[in-house]
Amino acid sequence: MKTIWKQELIAGVGKQTFRLPHNSHILYLAMQDSVPCIWFLTDPESEPCDWTFTTVGTGHYIENYGLEDDLNLDYIGSYQFEGFVGHVFTTWEY
Repeated sequence: MKTIWKQELIAGVGKQTFRLPHNSHILYLAMQDSVPCIWFLTDPESEPCDWTFTTVGTGHYIENYGLEDDLNLDYIGSYQFEGFVGHVFTTWEY
C-alpha cells in the first residue's frame, strides 16, 4: 500500500544521501518551519535504495557538486532560506 512520506533536508548543504524506498515518486519541495522538505509518494515495503539530494545555490557551478556527468539527474524544485536560494536535484542508485 502506498503512503506519503516527508524527508527533511539541511538548508544550504550540498549533497545529502538517504535510504528510501526505490519506487518513490517525488511530489513537492517546500519550506516547512524554516526547513526544506521533500514529500513523496511511496510503498514503504518496496526495496530501499540510496537517494542523493544535492542543493546548488544560485550562481554556483553544478560541476562543483559532481553533477555534470550524472544521467539519472532530476530537478526537484527550489527554495529560499535567509537570502540563499537553493535548487535541489536528485539521483538514486540501487
